[in-house]
Amino acid sequence: VPTPHRPPASTTCDRFPLVLNTGRVRDQWHTMTRTGKTGRLFAHTSEPYVEIHPDDASAANIEAADLVTVESTRGRITTRALVTDRQGRGNIFVPMHWTDPYASCAHPDVLVGPHVDPVSGQPELKHTPVRISRVPATWHGFVMSMDKPDVESFDYWALGRTDAGWRGEIAGLSSDKPLEALATDILGGGAAAGADVLSSFDLKIGIYRTAVFNDGRLHSLLLLSSRPVEAARAWLCDQLGQTFEGQARHYVLAGRAGADQPDKGAIICSCFQVGLNEIAAAATDGAGSVDAVGSCTKAGTNCGSCRMEIKRIVETINVKQAV
Repeated sequence: VPTPHRPPASTTCDRFPLVLNTGRVRDQWHTMTRTGKTGRLFAHTSEPYVEIHPDDASAANIEAADLVTVESTRGRITTRALVTDRQGRGNIFVPMHWTDPYASCAHPDVLVGPHVDPVSGQPELKHTPVRISRVPATWHGFVMSMDKPDVESFDYWALGRTDAGWRGEIAGLSSDKPLEALATDILGGGAAAGADVLSSFDLKIGIYRTAVFNDGRLHSLLLLSSRPVEAARAWLCDQLGQTFEGQARHYVLAGRAGADQPDKGAIICSCFQVGLNEIAAAATDGAGSVDAVGSCTKAGTNCGSCRMEIKRIVETINVKQAV
């Protein structure tokens, strides 16, 4: 049987100096036709991203949480930069799950060339020459709402589910509209008649925040900034649909929990919704192993897929305490 023709494999060059690897993330599967319907699974990883080594990020003038374009000879995507030394120099990783229903332009298949294995037909998903560059976004936003927010007209967006509704990251390349006008475009008519709307802003430094409460319940929240938005996202998503009165509403608008409601941090254990800060606190208090953390918090005691992350957190705490 003649061997099927296979074009020469792609190689890196000065124009495309990095190697793209694709694959799945812990809590999602394929194109999220099922897992994308579950808010709990978005709590761990809610947005498409590209992992890049700090040296490669520095060479491209990219900082953590910047929006970036990843481009090959066949196409391009836009995603969030995750700068980490877990990724080797000269290599980047992009998860494969975010398709058109969940993100504006993040599916890495558009980057991959037609080279296939002559026997299996497997495309070259693990070795595509690419280049990466920073996206000059003029504004960034975080939105959550009990109704699906209208974000698809913006230059960048990524949506995910929460237990009570939706969460999303958005950004734009132009500043033709003031931030308060953008807020109206994004939240639309989600507020019921007579809803309480709480807003704060400092337009000189480019910050605009607004929260909508229907019958006392948090219906939607929008945080806009000239920089990537800093907020306690896991805590905020837990507040969607909850009832707030008085000062507690201002905590929501600030994007941070009050002193009486410590922030659990980014979710590490999806099964029991245990956050980074909770695991770090247990390790600091003497839980020196993954099993010990599990005894304190339940993290890692069910499906076990988070145990490697817990291990890294514990090891980091142990090193700090030994210094």
